Amino acid sequence: MLECAPSAHGRRYVASAICQCDDTDRLVDLANTWVRYLLLPFKGNSSTGSFPPSNLVTPTYNNETAYGVDPLSKTQASDMMPLVRLRDGYKCWATETYVYDHSPAGGNEAPLEISHIIKHAVGVFDAQKDNGSLATWDIIRHYTGWDAKRTQEVVEQSDTPLNSMLIIMLLHPGWDSYAWTLKPVVENNGQVIPNTYEVEILSPRRFAGSMVRKNDGTPINRRVTFEDHGTKPDVQALVPEKEKKYIKYQRPLPDADLIALHRAICRVLHLSGAGEVIDLAFKKAEEDRTTVPSDKIRTTDELSMLLFGLNIGLH
Repeated sequence: MLECAPSAHGRRYVASAICQCDDTDRLVDLANTWVRYLLLPFKGNSSTGSFPPSNLVTPTYNNETAYGVDPLSKTQASDMMPLVRLRDGYKCWATETYVYDHSPAGGNEAPLEISHIIKHAVGVFDAQKDNGSLATWDIIRHYTGWDAKRTQEVVEQSDTPLNSMLIIMLLHPGWDSYAWTLKPVVENNGQVIPNTYEVEILSPRRFAGSMVRKNDGTPINRRVTFEDHGTKPDVQALVPEKEKKYIKYQRPLPDADLIALHRAICRVLHLSGAGEVIDLAFKKAEEDRTTVPSDKIRTTDELSMLLFGLNIGLH
């Protein structure tokens, strides 16, 4: 958590929480809380239930977050798909393949999908019933260094181009499971190149890049610079008549803060080993046809009990 924090504020937040733990039991409780309320929601793509969070890691939960962050409406009307496809030029940046029926002459088509940067389910919850998600967002707020206003903006942009990109279907599961992420490109002078990233692979065996090639057989691109391709005449020529209106719409680029959060979660899951343990538990449960209600797993102790019951063991 400390090494992977996406901001200086996040590092101070983690360090402060650790320093307040004066014995091993409190450190274990701290780790349990971060797994329960931060890592499980992102890996499990679901709410975390209503088990009371620790005030050690959710310092503003009661006085700000519970009343300052409104959930994303489940019925929010979204034009995200046509906007993201137009912004990204109907093309996957990694494979340079196009959406079916939206390719220029000589272009290669493939099944492309809209991928959320931060999973949609993390931003959709019932504020009256789901204290767990409120705790999750309070931890996110302090880990990223966002203020209450910025946190609310992030929740509200869950189903917008700010939280989306167009990629080939085979790469989508790896992104959602945190097998790979995007790392900002830094120049020799230490300056970050805006909207430019390199693929960072944390779980090589789960990264489909080895199975995906460009049409000419060369490896996929490992570097992307996001830009609004929808302003280009050759891309606008690909827009179907019913979607011409989106040419005049604003199409913001993927939010750098959200990509940074995805990368932080990805690295914590990988470097701590928590991601592999969680994956193993749910995979084994699925194989054994065992029901695993993620909203009942409140701590890593309960996760450990689940693993023990599945004859896996927690190391």
